[in-house]
Amino acid sequence: MKQAPAGENWRGLFYAGIVRHPLQIHQMKTGLTFSIMYYITSYIILHTKRIAMVDDIVRRKGYLTLGSRMRRIGEKLQAEVQQLMDEQDMPIQANQYPLLTALYENGPLPVGDLAEALGVSQPGVTRNVGQLAKQGIVSVQRGAKDQRKTVVALTDPGRSLVESGQKDVWPKIETCLADILSGQSGPLLEQLDSLEDALKEMSFAHRIAKTDGSKGNG
Repeated sequence: MKQAPAGENWRGLFYAGIVRHPLQIHQMKTGLTFSIMYYITSYIILHTKRIAMVDDIVRRKGYLTLGSRMRRIGEKLQAEVQQLMDEQDMPIQANQYPLLTALYENGPLPVGDLAEALGVSQPGVTRNVGQLAKQGIVSVQRGAKDQRKTVVALTDPGRSLVESGQKDVWPKIETCLADILSGQSGPLLEQLDSLEDALKEMSFAHRIAKTDGSKGNG
């Protein structure tokens, strides 16, 4: 059965005697609008309260979840650094940069020594070395004295990549963190609160743009 337009429905109710006066039609429309707005407002309020009730348990638990907290901060910092590296078209991940720096400062190293220098597991180093070798950033050879050892070295493109980072990325990272951590003191957890709040408030890229703008105005 074809449904009549809204206007015809109201007229039908009027002529059928269900609605006895045009004022009643206006009141019914007004009531319907109020009901819709009431339910929409109620949904927004309840949804907002629900969001507010989901607290940051890692932050609230303090020292109990300190490992998770430090890992979260580390991931956020790496994401910020990655953005700076992407702006410089650097074809590596932020977590690979310490590996390249270790090779740059120490020269060729066996995978085991490289893992020790970075303080990470050997399988993780092996995985990163494999990726970087495919990109031509590092070379991999058997040890001259011990063929069982795999020795990793920077290639010329790898060395240029590290030097480019030292020039274009490292100063920006130091500037941002100096700005965030300047003047901090007190208990460790309070300092972590300040660090996380600062990272949420403004990205590294925005901090650098703000700093550059201040220098330009000066």
